Amino acid sequence: YNRRAMIWAFGYVAALALALTARNTWHPTGPVLWLLALLPSVAIGYFVWSLARYLVEESDEYLRMRQIQAGMFATGLLLIVASTWGFLETFGVAPHAEGWWSVAIFAIGQGLAGLWLNARDRRDGGQ
Repeated sequence: YNRRAMIWAFGYVAALALALTARNTWHPTGPVLWLLALLPSVAIGYFVWSLARYLVEESDEYLRMRQIQAGMFATGLLLIVASTWGFLETFGVAPHAEGWWSVAIFAIGQGLAGLWLNARDRRDGGQ
C-alpha cells in the first residue's frame, strides 16, 4: 500500500504539473486540451484503486479497520469542507475553489485520521 501511495502521489503531482505547464506554455485547444485536463485524473483513479486493493489484500482485520476509519474520517472532512465552502461561495463571501482541491483535502484527512488513531491507540494501551 505504501508503495502504491507513493506512486499515486508523485504521479498526481507530476501529471498536474505537466498538464498545467503544457497548457500555459503551448495553449492547446480541442482534444489535446481535454487530454491535458484529464491527465491528473489517471493518478486519482490509481489512488482509488490502490485503496480498494489494500482493503482486499490486507489480512489483518485491525489494520483493515484502521484504514476504513481513516477513509471515513477523510470523506467526512471532505464533505464538510466542500459543503461549507460551497455555501460561502453561494452567498458571495468566498472565491470559487477548484474541484481538484478535493484530493488534497482527502489526503490531509487521511493523514489527520492516522495521527488521531495512533494517539488513541497509545492512550488506550495499544488496544
